Amino acid sequence: MPTIVVSDPPADSWADRGLGWIESSTGFAWLERLLRIGVAHAAVLPIDWQRFAAKLPPGADRAYFRAVIPQLADAPVVEAGRRQETGKLDQWKSAPQSERRSLVLAHVQERALGVLGLDASTTLDVRAPLKDAGLDSLMAVELRNALSRSIGQSLPATLLFDSPSLDQLASYLMKNLKLAPQPAAAPLETRVAANAVAALSDEEAEAQLLAELEGSSRDASK
Repeated sequence: MPTIVVSDPPADSWADRGLGWIESSTGFAWLERLLRIGVAHAAVLPIDWQRFAAKLPPGADRAYFRAVIPQLADAPVVEAGRRQETGKLDQWKSAPQSERRSLVLAHVQERALGVLGLDASTTLDVRAPLKDAGLDSLMAVELRNALSRSIGQSLPATLLFDSPSLDQLASYLMKNLKLAPQPAAAPLETRVAANAVAALSDEEAEAQLLAELEGSSRDASK
């Protein structure tokens, strides 16, 4: 059965992006029509496509809207922007280690503001869940997709559930894109000792442990 949301128009960012609201009478009329013709899935959305396209967040795949806004697919600026986006990871890796996290965090915030429809000058609490700023489930998918496109790699569907704040998103990207400092290697003598222990059989390891425990007991009794 098709689902149509009927509501009075509230003040929100969607109207500014070209998405209108359906009057109750129009909504019920469409519902009746869809039920009569037996449509399994439908979306009834009053959209100003040109306005919507003008408000697409940075990194959005404009070619996706080719069917309704044909001129977007062939615009050279779109391809140039796409090439620039896929080079984001290379930019981060070439930056000094001390600057990488701030660059990643700034990028994540830029994408989040675009998805939320907020002005680029808006300041968000990097430690607060993005849902507090108005992020809903659909926006979470949109933000995940925007970040995936910008780094040229797929990201898990649960990204915004596991990392709900800007700070946590930046930490996730730093770790999984190997942008964070790698742990220092253990001293050579420690690695040699560890390898030697790993090479022991269970019986040899047990005998060595018992010998050390007996030695410790004798030292304590002196």
